[in-house]
Amino acid sequence: MSFGAIQALLDTTLNAAVDDIPVAWENIKFTPILDEPWVRPTLLSGTTTVLDLCANQVPSGSYRVDVFYPLGAGPGDALDLIDVITEEFRAVSVMSLLDTVLVIGAISQSQRLIDDAWMMMSLDIAWQAYEGAAEINGVSMTNWVSVDSSQIAQNGYAYLTTNNIARVEIELPLSSKRGDGFRVAGYGNGGWRITQNAGQAIFMDASSTTTGASGSLSSLSPRDAVELVCVLDNLEWQVLSSQGNLSIV
Repeated sequence: MSFGAIQALLDTTLNAAVDDIPVAWENIKFTPILDEPWVRPTLLSGTTTVLDLCANQVPSGSYRVDVFYPLGAGPGDALDLIDVITEEFRAVSVMSLLDTVLVIGAISQSQRLIDDAWMMMSLDIAWQAYEGAAEINGVSMTNWVSVDSSQIAQNGYAYLTTNNIARVEIELPLSSKRGDGFRVAGYGNGGWRITQNAGQAIFMDASSTTTGASGSLSSLSPRDAVELVCVLDNLEWQVLSSQGNLSIV
């Protein structure tokens, strides 16, 4: 488990949320500017859960973000910033880097303090990190992969599409057995499309894609997602679950 990856994922998300507000990053010299807001993150480790007899472990903890606003300015602007940070972390509830997959849990305000110059509000963001054989709802989290270009799907993997401009195409595997499966979740604005090979088709409720290379299943919104399982070796796939309104061609 890479705690460096955990730190990087959390810090990157915070940096996107606060925009141009100064950040006192851990172990980096920082001097706040009087009468200007600033934030201070701290990665806090918690418990580690052993999942099974193979000793697969799930560490968890909290990412505390202290928001500082000038004393006497009132709580409004500080609360607005806390709301922005909260929404940013909720929007990217699953993140991955290298072999580490980070899942964001509960987000809550923990304390308010006042000193001579600042009012401080704290936000606690719960996290869990997965690797190895760890699973969430039966899907191996070690196999989450961030992709921004076309891929041939591998069974047992889950793909997070991150391209903000172009649609990411995920091609059905040529060789699959009944019960094999994979997931696709959108994050980038470009969306995703699952393409097919000769003789392949995808079934969703009472509908199905056109058999062969001309058929496809696509997202219509950036955060659409789908889980597929092979029901006929190599050829037929079934949508087990989906999020959003998907395009069936």
